[in-house]
Amino acid sequence: MLSMGGAVPGTGRRDAIITTSLDGRILFWSPGAKALLGYREREVVGRPIAKILPEKYQRLDLINVEEVTLGHSVRNTMVKHVREDGTTVRCLQTMLPIRDGSQKIVATLRIILDLSSTMDARLALQKSIAQVAELAADPGLNLPVSPHSSSSARHYRGERVRTIQEYLRVVESETDQLQVLLDELRSKTGILDDDLSMRDDAIEDLAAAEV
Repeated sequence: MLSMGGAVPGTGRRDAIITTSLDGRILFWSPGAKALLGYREREVVGRPIAKILPEKYQRLDLINVEEVTLGHSVRNTMVKHVREDGTTVRCLQTMLPIRDGSQKIVATLRIILDLSSTMDARLALQKSIAQVAELAADPGLNLPVSPHSSSSARHYRGERVRTIQEYLRVVESETDQLQVLLDELRSKTGILDDDLSMRDDAIEDLAAAEV
């Protein structure tokens, strides 16, 4: 009888579940892993987990595996995985130890959540906010407009204000969309959007140190 060294976070049919041996070979590949990464089970079982990890993330994975072999859970690590088509997908990964009947740690359980929708929504929102700020900084908006101003000046200002209002509606919609995605992610992991930013920066710092 095998058991996990800690509670498994809420998982759904779109979440990838992968089990690896302590030397990093893939033992189990869930349908969710197939849906997320594209590889069929027969293509990856028995192969090193490094097959689906970009090179700059492989050292981080070894560090996390060492923690698991000590009996610790490694939760909510920002990683990238390589899809079958060669593209990468940004994920949030939790690693848990798997123990046998004698409580010896024999394998690692990986729960992998796709972050691509959340990250894309956050980037889109940031872009829209920057566009609003750029429009609002237009010196023409600060010029006084009176009944005696030229029709072209009034028209210009009116058009710019309407454009800003349209972008603000986009920002509101994108904010709502991002909040829905973050609420879904938080319900599974408890992680916050600020945590994603900090973890993303930490990964980039680790990768830079490896160069």
